[in-house]
Amino acid sequence: MNFQFKFYNFVVSNLISMTINSFDYCFVFFIFNDNNKIMRNLTLYYIAILFPFAIVLWFGFNAPPYFVPLLFAYILYRGFIDSKRLMEKGLIEKNEWWKGFNPYYTLKYFKQLYFQL
Repeated sequence: MNFQFKFYNFVVSNLISMTINSFDYCFVFFIFNDNNKIMRNLTLYYIAILFPFAIVLWFGFNAPPYFVPLLFAYILYRGFIDSKRLMEKGLIEKNEWWKGFNPYYTLKYFKQLYFQL
């Protein structure tokens, strides 16, 4: 049991450090860059929202102490991704980025977020 906890702690700490180092430069720049319109592609939008959720679920089953912080981080991440998609579709202005975090607006634009190209 102790070995398993140490192994998970090692894996999670390495994943977090690798994520901080590479995630900042690659994925975040790619998703939040103003020059590309990556969120207009529905398939890439679903990959951007479901792949991190699968990782959070994996941690929920295999490393429960890390589940709640990762779930909180995922909720913040989803707000940013939804805001980016709504801005690229022209439904909200750039200064209204906070609407991606508000459940009212995500429900208001539900059809545009999840089904329209």
